[in-house]
Amino acid sequence: MRPQSRHRLQKKKVTHVHLPRHLALRTVVVMIGSAIASSLLFNFTTNGNAQLLAERLDGLVHEPAMLGLLLAVVYAVASFAQVVVGRLLDRVPIKPLLFGILLGQATILPWQPRPQAGFGMRQRCST
Repeated sequence: MRPQSRHRLQKKKVTHVHLPRHLALRTVVVMIGSAIASSLLFNFTTNGNAQLLAERLDGLVHEPAMLGLLLAVVYAVASFAQVVVGRLLDRVPIKPLLFGILLGQATILPWQPRPQAGFGMRQRCST
């Protein structure tokens, strides 16, 4: 270890936050709830992406290999976006960053392709 880095470690003070029991319990409940909700959302969207792309891009995707390639591109773009947002979280306050992301998503939403029969609706046969 270099002398400079040892000096930096010695300067750093460790602080402990003591929360009242009800606040600590509330914090744990919120953390567990958000972890459960985000993992469920991730699993639902991951498992539904192939069906969603197949329905939305019906005329373009006929082969499973092409669908897999499109999903790989979507996941690659999403992973790079995660890295970018992670880096931005270190430099920008979280509230303006999340509002900026939300505003960006809201402006892109109207240009998404729409299915002919409506999202998640199957065309019914008349009997």
